[in-house]
Amino acid sequence: MKNLIKLCFLISLLFCACKRTELPVLSISEKNIEVSAEANTVNISLTANNLWTATGSDWCKVTPASGDGIETNVEIQISENDTYAERSCKVIFKSGDLTATLDIKQAANL
Repeated sequence: MKNLIKLCFLISLLFCACKRTELPVLSISEKNIEVSAEANTVNISLTANNLWTATGSDWCKVTPASGDGIETNVEIQISENDTYAERSCKVIFKSGDLTATLDIKQAANL
């Protein structure tokens, strides 16, 4: 009987020790976006299973700028381009060691 109890205890320890590990996930629905010179708002979908952050530029604002996994709708507010030159920025999403980049190109104001 003692051996049976010890065996059950060892088996339960094995089940507790064998913790399932998930591979990290970070993906975005778009990789490249081109917009006109006017102010624009772009929505993309982000999927992550861990904490994530996003950085843009002074004319590409990301909302929300961070999150806690799951699928999230991310809004990127792009200011009007009042210059005569096309411009571009990279919105970088990070989660642990993973990175996803959204390239945004905005037309010149003609």
